[in-house]
Formats: sequence, structure tokens, C-alpha cells
Amino acid sequence: MEMKESNIDFVVGPIENYEDGLFGYKAAHESFVLVKDPDWSAKLAKFNAMLTDLQAGLPVTGEYKSEKPGTDADMNVYYALYYAGDCNAGSKTIAINLPNDPEIHLAVGSRKLQLRNAMEAKFNKILLPIASMLIDESQREHITFNAFFENTTFHEVSHGMGIKNTINGKGTVREALKEQYSALEEAKADIMGLYLVTRLYE
Repeated sequence: MEMKESNIDFVVGPIENYEDGLFGYKAAHESFVLVKDPDWSAKLAKFNAMLTDLQAGLPVTGEYKSEKPGTDADMNVYYALYYAGDCNAGSKTIAINLPNDPEIHLAVGSRKLQLRNAMEAKFNKILLPIASMLIDESQREHITFNAFFENTTFHEVSHGMGIKNTINGKGTVREALKEQYSALEEAKADIMGLYLVTRLYE
């Protein structure tokens, strides 16, 4: 979390818990070797300072946005050079929001790492071919890499927002939702990400 100046990043450890179908508590080990894209990273720097205001503006009652996300974290763009472990099983990760620790999210914030080369590969090789079959030709001009990048970026931003502890004081949201947490958290990030992008364009 404190390493902000290096252009090479090594992420390793027990990170995602999608493989634990019981309660979603156990995390699988994985690692990445990343190289920072300074130009694209500079474009994202301004958004980190907006997180507190974006959280305050969420369209929910106050108790669901009472926690303030930490802002001493970073948001950068990288080229992924190497995947190992869980992140190399099946489809490749295109973005990371770390750590998956609610206490650190509140105290410091989270690192939002966008993996540009993996994102471009998925956009060009998967999204565009599917869009050419399913999206009306008159709408295809709106299918751009920048739009895909923004959607992914604010999906990751959304993971760091919202409340991390239950409003009734009975532990964390992750503990309360158990095996339902991963699916609901991803759905939250999808919807909130679209909301945040819309608000920023307004």
C-alpha cells in the first residue's frame, strides 16, 4: 500500500475467495508481475481525490454511506507481464482492487490496478466479436475501449466504496453474507460503477 513510486509491481498472496463455496472465507493464492503505464496512470490520479465526495453522493440513506473510504491509496494502470496461481486459472484478471480487507479500506483505502494489456486483449478478442453479433449496427460506434476501460475502472473503485460493517453492529458485511457475499459484491460494483460514471459525466 505504501509503495507508490515504483514502476514495477509484484502482487502476491491469498487474495480472492471465489473458490470457497462454503462461506467465501478462504482465499486462494495468486501473483502478478506488473509494469506501470505512467501516462494512463496520470489520467486516473484525479479520481482518487473524489472518492469521499462520490461516496457521500450515493443515492442511499445516510447509514449506508456513513463509513468514509480511505484516500491514501492509489489508482494506476499497468501492463501485466506474468500471472500465477488462482488468477491464471481460466480467464485472466483485467483489474484488481486490493487488499480485500475492510479495515484497511476504511483506514487507508485500496489500490486499484487496471491491467491495460489484458483489458485490451479481452476487448478486442472477446467483447468486439460478441458486440458485432448482438448490438445493432447503429449503436456500435459507442463500443469503444475507453468506455470499456472506464466501466472496469469504476467497477474496481466501487469495490472500495459502500459500508464494510453491518449497520446493526454484528460484524462485517462479508461475514454476514457468507457464501452470498462474492456474487452480491460483484453486482454492487457493477451497478455502482455505472452510477459513478454517469454522475461524473453529468
